[in-house]
Amino acid sequence: MGRTDMEKEDLYEVNKNDNTKRLMLSAICVLMLLVIALCVYLLLFYNKKGDDNSSEQPSATAESSFVPAIVTSETPDNSLEEPSTAPSVSEPDDEPSQEISSVAPPVSSDEPSSESSGTSQPAGELDYQWYGYIYRYMNHALEDFTPGAASKQAYIDAVNSLCTAIGKGKNFYQIIIPTQVEFLRSTFPPEVTSSKGDGFYNQSQASFIKRVADESVVDIKNIDVTALFAEKYAAEEYIYFNTDKNYTALGAYYAYSEYCKAAGLTPVSLSELTECTVDRFLGSFYTSTDSETLRENPDSVIFYDLDAKFPSDVTIYNGTSIFNKQKMIYKEVSSVANGFNVFFGREAYRIEIAVKEPISNKSILVIGDLAAAPFVPFLSANYKNITYINATQFNDKYYVSMGEFLKDKSYDDILVIDYTTSYKSPFFFASNLKAMMEN
Repeated sequence: MGRTDMEKEDLYEVNKNDNTKRLMLSAICVLMLLVIALCVYLLLFYNKKGDDNSSEQPSATAESSFVPAIVTSETPDNSLEEPSTAPSVSEPDDEPSQEISSVAPPVSSDEPSSESSGTSQPAGELDYQWYGYIYRYMNHALEDFTPGAASKQAYIDAVNSLCTAIGKGKNFYQIIIPTQVEFLRSTFPPEVTSSKGDGFYNQSQASFIKRVADESVVDIKNIDVTALFAEKYAAEEYIYFNTDKNYTALGAYYAYSEYCKAAGLTPVSLSELTECTVDRFLGSFYTSTDSETLRENPDSVIFYDLDAKFPSDVTIYNGTSIFNKQKMIYKEVSSVANGFNVFFGREAYRIEIAVKEPISNKSILVIGDLAAAPFVPFLSANYKNITYINATQFNDKYYVSMGEFLKDKSYDDILVIDYTTSYKSPFFFASNLKAMMEN
């Protein structure tokens, strides 16, 4: 029996709906497969990117456990905002590298050691481990040196501008402290530096320091300590920590000796100073990596009691707080994480030192980063008044411009001293120098 026209139309509508549902279901399935594929791709992509470009974590030195003798502000300065600066931009350079400012996140102590994963070799052979911008090579933790062209030029321009603004009629000196990787990078095997390997590439710091000197304004007297440091490092003198980014007091002394030579001063002899030691120091590289190898090979902080030899009145300015009757050297700091705080007890923006029985009436303004902390106490042997400004701590919320600060002050000598790695975040030395002048 044939179907009526109405039955045919109903059947056609049913088939049409069924076909539409099948098409929609197929489309949904295809879409779900595409979403799953995209998620897998993004997961793999960002895991890989995370190894090379994760955000750098600040590794600021922790406060020491000492209590200031007098705090003249109403409240301690415990809530300073960090200076906000834009990341420097990498540009093509004369060497095949790009600026790297990434760092692997610290590993929680309740997780397996980070050395159990990633690129590594067993101890006893070629023993190394990669942690982003930090590389552990045997018992040494090293920070890469890969600034881009923009960062290099920004540094040169900033110091030149500083000298032009405040160096007229003064002796203006500059010391750039190379870091430990400069003296080890030539020993790295291809599997460490090759682009097919770990790619822990490092530019020549000696070349950068020479370029700075070549492009400095005429009034800057550049002091290159690279050759002396290379000699001392080759002789296996303890001039760098292996678990921390800083150099030791001995390294600072060698830089101070070179400064004295350039400035026509007589350096104090180490034999005249009492040597002190804080055992078992685990610095910022250990904090960033949680490396078992570094933990089993801690540093010692060997330093010299300049307070005993050259008693001084020390005043520390940090934000709205003023700490009077402080010291240059704090022997009682906690050793595990705060070892570098033997120098002034803390990191602060400005430190004033008035030597009680000076051998001269000269004064000096030191502008730098943490490279200045172990260096500055030695200057008490040669100056009556010393001002140390840590440019990485500048914040226009609390501090006046350099021009305003110098209105009623006069210094015989001015010194800029910082690490080659001062281009890195979280504090950009060149940007802060510029801000200090423009504020």
